[in-house]
Amino acid sequence: MFLPAGYPDSVSEDYLSFQCWDTLQAMCSYLRGVLATQSVLQSVGVGDDKATPLAAALQWVLRDGSGMIGGLTFAYLVGPKFDVNVKRWRLFADVINDVGLTLDMVAPYFPTLVTEVLCVSSVCKTMCGVAAGATRSSLMTHFAKKDNMADCAAKEGSQETAVKLFGLVFGMYFANAVNSSPQAVWVAFLLLTVIHVYANYNAVSCLCIPTVNCSRGLILVQRFLASGNNPGKENVADHSERVSELMVENDVTVLMFSRWMSVQYSVRSVNQEETIFKDPVLPVTSHLIMGAELHQAVPTSTDLDRLLQIYGCVGISPVHFPVLGAESFANVFFFFCYRDETYLLTVVGDQVHVMFQAEAKPKDELRAFFQAVLVLQALASVPPTASPPPSSSSGTITHQPLLESTLRKMTADFPLFHQVLQNSGWRTHMFLLNTSTWRIKVSDRT
Repeated sequence: MFLPAGYPDSVSEDYLSFQCWDTLQAMCSYLRGVLATQSVLQSVGVGDDKATPLAAALQWVLRDGSGMIGGLTFAYLVGPKFDVNVKRWRLFADVINDVGLTLDMVAPYFPTLVTEVLCVSSVCKTMCGVAAGATRSSLMTHFAKKDNMADCAAKEGSQETAVKLFGLVFGMYFANAVNSSPQAVWVAFLLLTVIHVYANYNAVSCLCIPTVNCSRGLILVQRFLASGNNPGKENVADHSERVSELMVENDVTVLMFSRWMSVQYSVRSVNQEETIFKDPVLPVTSHLIMGAELHQAVPTSTDLDRLLQIYGCVGISPVHFPVLGAESFANVFFFFCYRDETYLLTVVGDQVHVMFQAEAKPKDELRAFFQAVLVLQALASVPPTASPPPSSSSGTITHQPLLESTLRKMTADFPLFHQVLQNSGWRTHMFLLNTSTWRIKVSDRT
């Protein structure tokens, strides 16, 4: 009744543990909702002879309207980011719901600001609904091992209904039990909130998502580099040579290496290391722009055309760029290699911009990400005093050797890296690297 048909073979391994924690947090939310509803009704004047039905109705309209507007704005601003980091936004949804319920609880203590407090609370809970609904779709896709997403979603609904039925019965006794004093209500509310946050954190922590996003991709690339040759160290053999040497030794060595590799790059191991709220130390989320627009890194159409001619391309369409100052052009270096790659990687200050050709495939996104991590690691290792000022014209000379060497290393190491991901159970047909839909089209001018 509550599990998908064919369980456990029809769902991912983390399904049951996630659902157990999710059921616990849902029960906590329902019981806290009973307490919060009491406070909201008290704040709008239920039981007060001076309160009028019209005033309560207007407050309710303002509350619902604020939530709708907030939900629309929130979905517009962060909609594309939900898939990139499902764990973070799933936890965010429940934390922002906690904020909304807490505001409901404190509303009676601010009688002159009841409307404002309830409006903010409604916005918080609407944001929770948007984020939870969006991430639920991604999670159902992840859980549906046999393409049984509809069945998983239906059983998810059945589980929620069962929790609500239990909460409906138990909630009445619970509300009566803690209603003896305001202190008892607050103690119960805070205790349930702590349990709710704990359950949600454990729920998202047990997820083992086999899709490479920025944080998991960074962990994989760094582990790959740490196990072989690091950028800039020429005295260590590359991965392909190491594997070749192992293959000619004996079957036992190959088996040991395969087992080590399956643990080192396993989906579970990488997901356990992934941080949820804290960004990675290497700024792949803030200093890496995948699918950048041309005007973000290109000064003028004339300068772009000249640079493309230098690096082997003689035309680009459409051409429409704002004219930036010469000082902006001084700190931009372009590395363009369309004969072999379908992306253009540029360094602007301390940021890495990646532009993709219209023909670029998901695998090309991962190639660009691999090189971008190499570049960001090199930039992070340079002391701040050693880097040229933003207006310096030496940026081109400084970054050219770096971009050339990282491209060579990516070209040499990426085939094995991609094969390692395939052998370790990662999805290699799609990646969630926060890549925008902007693409550029290159054509010869005849």
